[in-house]
Amino acid sequence: APILRPVAAWAGLLIASLGVFLGGAELMVVAIALPSIVADFGGWADLARASWIVNGYLVAYVVAMPLAGRAADLWGARRLYLVALLLFCAGSLGAGLSRFAGPEAGIGWLIGARVVQGLGGGALVPLSMTLASHLFAGRARATALGIEGAAAFVGMAVGPAYGAWVLLNVSLPVPGLDLAGWQWIFFLNVPAGLVTLVLLYVVAGGVETPRAPGRLDLVGALLVSLA
Repeated sequence: APILRPVAAWAGLLIASLGVFLGGAELMVVAIALPSIVADFGGWADLARASWIVNGYLVAYVVAMPLAGRAADLWGARRLYLVALLLFCAGSLGAGLSRFAGPEAGIGWLIGARVVQGLGGGALVPLSMTLASHLFAGRARATALGIEGAAAFVGMAVGPAYGAWVLLNVSLPVPGLDLAGWQWIFFLNVPAGLVTLVLLYVVAGGVETPRAPGRLDLVGALLVSLA
């Protein structure tokens, strides 16, 4: 049975889809900024390492999905959604700050931050779908799941255009700091993610999905991650 009034349930769903949208956009947004990023870190001499700026996020995004789905069964989807969103914001902040570590250490810092981003972004997908399944029943549930699934793909489609817009139009001066345009691609995720977190907490703060006894299959998680 529905656990929130329809207006609140749909509002919670749309807010949760914003996080999924951000994670999906981050899959593609860096592609447009990669030339600028690599130029700041010493050029294309080490292309194999630079490729992990993109690949690190992609791999972490995929690995996080089944783990987050199982974790939602154990500890609740809404709580973990908020944790995943904080993880995504922390990775975004770290990625934006990586430029200040210098050309050599900075690229390693950026790759590590992108992995953290990917873990948070990938976890948001199954967690939002679990919330949708809990908030709706019947035909409304099918619609809700479709919206959550579409949010990730819309984010992927919008990502390159959004990245280009940020590079061309966003240049906020910060006293004492020399900021490149590509850093704002990551920095802007932080307020967007935090606003999404607060809105979801306000709308669905008292909602939690049922929890089941059990544990994480750590050996299986390791094997699927390696695969």
